[in-house]
Amino acid sequence: MTARTLVVVGVESTGKTTLVDALARTLDWARVDEQARPWLAARGNRYREADLVTIACRQWQAEAATRARAGDLVADTDLTVIRIWSEVRYGRCDDWILQRLAERPPAHYLLPRPDLPWAPDPQRETPDPAARQALHERYQALLEELGHPWAEVAGQGEARLASALDAVEGFGLIAGPP
Repeated sequence: MTARTLVVVGVESTGKTTLVDALARTLDWARVDEQARPWLAARGNRYREADLVTIACRQWQAEAATRARAGDLVADTDLTVIRIWSEVRYGRCDDWILQRLAERPPAHYLLPRPDLPWAPDPQRETPDPAARQALHERYQALLEELGHPWAEVAGQGEARLASALDAVEGFGLIAGPP
């Protein structure tokens, strides 16, 4: 069987990391951590446009290494997040990131709705609800453009996990509740 890849992307403070943790445990799949968070923390949360390529390369490599080692995986973000981050922050995206997105191995995406309260964090930049909704809509449009199967996830706590698992089942990645 071909390795299955599930990627959770979307607006900050929508429970992506919590959801990835729960999905990895429930599905017994390997987990790919978000590479931006530790990279930024090590640099006092300061970055420049060129740093986004470095972060993207680390994310790309982490996913490839996990896939080679473990097969099935659930990833806490991927290059779609970095593309949107770059476009919003700098008005463009580096060609390396765009090329990797075009070459992306098959994946299924989960897009959590911005229906959780925004939680302050030194690495978060978008507390405004209207701006968060606009970013969510950018993610929807990009996922449509890229053509990978995707589904929205909603609810809080166990309901959010159940929403995600329903989508994973709908993708045909699992048969019934795990």
